[in-house]
Amino acid sequence: MKFPVWASVFTLLGAAILLKLGFWQLERMAWKRDLLARLDTVYASHELGPLIMDGRSVLNIEEFSRGYVEGEYLSVPSILVGPRLVEKKPGFHLYAALRVGGAVVFVNRGWVPLEAKERSQKDRVTAMGTYRVSGLFRVPESPAMFVAGNDPARGIWRQPDPAAFSRDLNLGDAVSPMVLYAEKEESLSEDYSGRLEGAYNPVRVNQRPQFSNNHFQYALFWFSMCGLLTLFYGLRFHNTIIGKS
Repeated sequence: MKFPVWASVFTLLGAAILLKLGFWQLERMAWKRDLLARLDTVYASHELGPLIMDGRSVLNIEEFSRGYVEGEYLSVPSILVGPRLVEKKPGFHLYAALRVGGAVVFVNRGWVPLEAKERSQKDRVTAMGTYRVSGLFRVPESPAMFVAGNDPARGIWRQPDPAAFSRDLNLGDAVSPMVLYAEKEESLSEDYSGRLEGAYNPVRVNQRPQFSNNHFQYALFWFSMCGLLTLFYGLRFHNTIIGKS
């Protein structure tokens, strides 16, 4: 029997790919451990400092940070993103536009019930005034697989998208790509004592990123696949290779 040239080539190629995937998962594991450690550090601090805004970015932030910004809620309609569940009750996450210096930051103010969708635009306009908003500043949640996209023309928002929010509300391009998930809101305007949101007090949502670190298991899987591929090759062509040698 001829030496299995093509089988050997494809086996070597497959083994190389599987090994690369395994080592890549080990690199991801190290990166994820560092990310989780930094997240623990962020939440270990009980004192929240100011987040420095500069146009479209936050200067002292990489993936996320906790702190506060001070600005004015714009008198534009809030945006309802959903559906979202709280204690098995359907509703929406309420996003409001906050002007911070020359930039707009969208604030996730929390969860509101389905009835909020039925209220007039006027009721959902966020009150003006200067506020200090404290919380977690991060890239918004990623869209779930197989979930339909947003439909701004119909007022349907399934996922947060600051740039699309800004276009829909005609707020210009100076919008942060990050979202501030509010933990606390304080009015800094002495002459304003009104409420932010008509009949609803949004329920705060826990937006601490929940990162799983299963990369070691994934690495074991790819290394195991490499071992099995090599084993099958050896069992299939053992006699041929021995005979040729």
